[in-house]
Amino acid sequence: MAEGVTSAANLGTFRFFTNQIGTRSHGVDMEATLAPPALDGKTVFSFLLNHTKTDVTSWNPDTVDDSRINLMENAYPETRWNFAVRHEAGRFRLLVRLSYWGDFYDREDGLNYPGEFLTDIEGTYMLSDSVSLSVGGQNVFNNYPERNPFAYTRLGNPYPQSSPSGFNGGYYMRLGFTWDRTF
Repeated sequence: MAEGVTSAANLGTFRFFTNQIGTRSHGVDMEATLAPPALDGKTVFSFLLNHTKTDVTSWNPDTVDDSRINLMENAYPETRWNFAVRHEAGRFRLLVRLSYWGDFYDREDGLNYPGEFLTDIEGTYMLSDSVSLSVGGQNVFNNYPERNPFAYTRLGNPYPQSSPSGFNGGYYMRLGFTWDRTF
């Protein structure tokens, strides 16, 4: 209390952030879109790719351990891509997207997990020129990441908590409104 911190005796934990790790990231982002003239521009194919490699180049060994370095270098997939097809027919629109998330490291259980494929589907009906109703699903085939082998003996998590692809999926309905006005 002499330093002016009231209730200092009640503090259990606290956090602070520092720049204790130097990294170097390099990679490539690519996007390709094709609307074949033979399909009157009503069908669009798109492909997105990201490949990024992160290396820890310097760190303070007094505050950063091997687990943190592994997290910085491997927690996010080096490779992620998706391929999507959008089609319009009158007032109807359809989107189908296949995504791939590369392998990743989960710090909670200290394991590397393989990549995963996910499929999303969305159908839209244009109620008018400015109002749309969409129904869709994320991860429609209910794909789960590999099971955590320590789930019931140590951690209690059946799947890696940091899975970049998620494992819940979901279905939704959305009402959309657009207007043609410049702000």
